[in-house]
Amino acid sequence: MRLKSVVAAGLFLIVAYQIPARAEETQSASVVQSTPAEVSPIKKFFQDGASIVTSPLRLTSSDIPVVLGVTAFFGGAVALDKTTHDNLFPFVTSGSADTLRRFGDIAQYSGPIFGAVFATQGWATDNPESKKTAYLAFESFLWAGAIELSGKVIIGRNRPTVTTNPFTFRPGQTDGSFPSGHTTEAFAAATVFAEQYPRWEVVVPVYAAASAVAFSRLYANQHWGSDVVAGGLLGYGVSHLLRKLYNRPNSDWRVDVDDHGITLAKKFGGS
Repeated sequence: MRLKSVVAAGLFLIVAYQIPARAEETQSASVVQSTPAEVSPIKKFFQDGASIVTSPLRLTSSDIPVVLGVTAFFGGAVALDKTTHDNLFPFVTSGSADTLRRFGDIAQYSGPIFGAVFATQGWATDNPESKKTAYLAFESFLWAGAIELSGKVIIGRNRPTVTTNPFTFRPGQTDGSFPSGHTTEAFAAATVFAEQYPRWEVVVPVYAAASAVAFSRLYANQHWGSDVVAGGLLGYGVSHLLRKLYNRPNSDWRVDVDDHGITLAKKFGGS
């Protein structure tokens, strides 16, 4: 995870500095009308991260049905963790399990891989939509991966390779089971491409590939069922929110990066 994040971060910076900076509204005491100011890619990246982390604070009553549905779906996966594991365990040494595992090991990098393709095409043809897709692919890969790794360390769930009990935990380990990193990154990439190009010939294949990655982690006995469900939800949620933020740049949460460090602030009231 560390190496792939470093590589993705480097590519992200290259892509970020090749696309037009997102506009940010500024006001002065003598100027009533808002004027656009450029936001650096680094500042924008941290602003987006602050919005992701604080997104639960912005839930409203209209979000309750979705929250309840997601909670019920995840709860069902948790309840079936042992059953799912026991039914798939006999196939762990099969050739198909090994093939799927290898596919998942590569497909988890689909965000940076295809992001690089979109970036190259965007620069070669000066296509802003391709550049945007590349930016979102790299940014979602980094933020989804950062949140996923934090979950592994904080929760510290043991993998099914070391225990048959899905409810044993050792917080602090970086190789924890929850959530599934492969699944998180696969669904993060799939969501970027599906929402950027919402046609069935794009949506169906990318989500089918992401689902295959998720199943590969179960089939190879690397994760519990609820790990991959959480990973899929996390990857989808991060990419969906980042794309909304890209299209709606102004945020209540602001990040300032200067010589003194990083400052996080929230704006209340009107503009």
